[in-house]
Amino acid sequence: MKTASRKFRVVSSGTDTQQNHRGDFETCPSCGHRMEQGKWDKVATVLILSPRCFKSGSIAVMSECPQCFAGSWVHHRMESFEYSGDWPKNWVDEVKKKNAATKLQALREWGASICWQCKHLHSATVGNSTYRHCKAGMGPAVRECNIFEKAKP
Repeated sequence: MKTASRKFRVVSSGTDTQQNHRGDFETCPSCGHRMEQGKWDKVATVLILSPRCFKSGSIAVMSECPQCFAGSWVHHRMESFEYSGDWPKNWVDEVKKKNAATKLQALREWGASICWQCKHLHSATVGNSTYRHCKAGMGPAVRECNIFEKAKP
């Protein structure tokens, strides 16, 4: 259970950098202190909704090292955030809201693209971002393409 004395903050952007990222999920990048991943979540203090170190479909959680008190962070998938830890309710609510907005934006991007109409489209996914696999290659949905041909209904 979270301690009442710890302050939980929600920020749109934070101090996440490659230098303070817990790349192995267990080791403090500042002092080398090791803890299991779940234990890092129990000392989390900051939810970063739009991390500077972007990862599609993810937010970042900053934790304070109990040994050196430096902040370090990891990504968490928005889709499973509420199930992945004992998070404050306002964090869960903010991540759900961010996830819904991100998915809605991806749907709008897909609808504004020409990919869904193209006969060269092999497959696609629309989640927190758009991704297409077609004769032109793989990547996000596009609005212009040199080989676009309208698919027959």
